[in-house]
Amino acid sequence: EKIPAEYREALTAVNEKVGTEIGLEFLKKEGSVVAELQKYGMTLVSVSDADRIAWREDFAKAVEKGTGSVFTKEMMDIIYASLEEFRKAKK
Repeated sequence: EKIPAEYREALTAVNEKVGTEIGLEFLKKEGSVVAELQKYGMTLVSVSDADRIAWREDFAKAVEKGTGSVFTKEMMDIIYASLEEFRKAKK
């Protein structure tokens, strides 16, 4: 480990906080970006509730398969917490 032990905890905490803030800011801006792209001809496709549920089930399986090999469990926990926070704020 190149980072001295006495700094690791603080750096990890700051890194997670800033990462979450950046992710939430990105999600907030997504709506305005979509609106801008629609001005240039992008078409949004409506998805049925059944298709959305099926996609989430398939995605959950892929995430489960990739957790530990693609992303660490800790990273996935951060992603899911950020997503949940975003969904609650959007309601």
